[in-house]
Amino acid sequence: MKRILVTAVTGCLLLAVLVGFFGAAGSALPGTGAITSAVEVEEEVAENYAGVWHKTNAPRSERATVVIANQADGSFDYEFEGWWGANSGVASGTAFMQNGGGAIHNGDDGDVSFVSDGDKLIISSVDADGQPISPNGHIYVAGEFTRGEPTYTNANLLNELLPTEELKARVFNLLGASAFDDLSEVAEYGTRRDYADETLDALTYSGFINGAGLGADLLLDGDKIYCLIYKNYDSGDWAQTFYTNDAAYTNVLPPQFVDARSENAAVKYVYRRGDGEAPAAPHAYDLGLDAAETATLELYASETARTADGGTATVYYYGCQTEGQVQYSHHVLFVDYGGCTRLCAEIAEGFPLGDFYIADVDGDGADEILLHVQTDAFGGMGQFSSYIYKISEGGMTALFDSGAAEFDTGFTLSFADGYKMTVGNENAELGVTFEHRYDDANPYFDADGNTTSAPEPLYADAAFYEFKPADIDGDGVFELVTAQYASLWGHSDALGAAYTILRWNGETGALDVIKAGFWADEEVANDADALAEYWARWDEFGETWYK
Repeated sequence: MKRILVTAVTGCLLLAVLVGFFGAAGSALPGTGAITSAVEVEEEVAENYAGVWHKTNAPRSERATVVIANQADGSFDYEFEGWWGANSGVASGTAFMQNGGGAIHNGDDGDVSFVSDGDKLIISSVDADGQPISPNGHIYVAGEFTRGEPTYTNANLLNELLPTEELKARVFNLLGASAFDDLSEVAEYGTRRDYADETLDALTYSGFINGAGLGADLLLDGDKIYCLIYKNYDSGDWAQTFYTNDAAYTNVLPPQFVDARSENAAVKYVYRRGDGEAPAAPHAYDLGLDAAETATLELYASETARTADGGTATVYYYGCQTEGQVQYSHHVLFVDYGGCTRLCAEIAEGFPLGDFYIADVDGDGADEILLHVQTDAFGGMGQFSSYIYKISEGGMTALFDSGAAEFDTGFTLSFADGYKMTVGNENAELGVTFEHRYDDANPYFDADGNTTSAPEPLYADAAFYEFKPADIDGDGVFELVTAQYASLWGHSDALGAAYTILRWNGETGALDVIKAGFWADEEVANDADALAEYWARWDEFGETWYK
């Protein structure tokens, strides 16, 4: 047995810290104990450490890889890269074989030890404070590693949360493809959150991906499904969407979710029955699109709709992207009648994933399709198109198309001295008076607030930025809750938001305004606290004015 004399050389632990959004350092893991540095040791020829090692028997959110190379003369080089969600940290150095077995890197930031047992490698580390070395918050140079495929303790988490194919299909059809992917990604790469609060403990799952700004909270209660998906974009803006198949919770966040969400953004509510099954995607030519140009066809959602003959049909909502386009430009509805598949033509072009609902709007016992799509990002709240379609085996008939003709919701405006403006609605009882100052170019008031000219009509944007069904009176027939951006001229002088409840009139074959509300803008732009309070009150008003 060959013996060699080794003089240990102190290496430098190189740290590169990539801090993500959730990368704040937390409590350290328990220490592994002191590692004694060997200045001069005799060592037997070591077994082979070289290769690529993967951290195993740990959550995927805490995955890590160690590459060991240049093993010769009683030493080897290593490069460590670890993750905590989307945050990463790296370390490297040279480790020297020890007489009693294993290898040690004595670095300026602490000691890293390696103990190999065939295809199993145990790495431990300790810094000056007796804690594992952390090249980034919650990322530690420690753990059990394997040359083979790693075992992740949360590898089957999604199947544990959704143990049957039927339940997976129901959740998929409730969330749509994009949000379901978000839930799956959080379950795979996220950190499970544990709440001390008993109310939040009722959640089936709560997790987030550190550094990625993506989280999901899920509650399964019998046949009822509740899911909150929240994201933080590069701009710093939060987006939160709450999905449920429980009609009683439309626009109401259950108490279990209140502390789980960010307070920095309003919650968008999506109600779907979610009882359809995910279909095979139709061919591009079925959708009237050039198959050669089609790059991506994605199922967003599906619903089972009651038909006029007392049967059912499954409505599938697709987005289709073509070559050279950044966004899903085509929104397509596809209807299946028990194996006889018929195409409902392309509806609109716009941003991905509009609001899609199935509800009986005209009161005939059969469901209509509602689709609300953002078509442009410019102009006030943005530009939108809203549709209501009646379906039958013969095709699809438009009951309402906001792009075909402007729909006048009937808002009026009057002025009075003192910068006073009053918004009314000629179709519903409404009278909201507020003070509105503009600037020196204001054509309606002089510097003292006295009226100088007659008002122009209030401009309520023809594009509803909110358009969703709600059974206001509980009779099983759904009304429509809408909101429009309101201004004096163009979009340059914002007044606020105009709200209406619309009900289908079977005699006239049109929508009637049965209730109206208005929220006036306030001049709070230079006061951050006042602005935050104002937006919170706006959001609350938008959720409750019609109840």
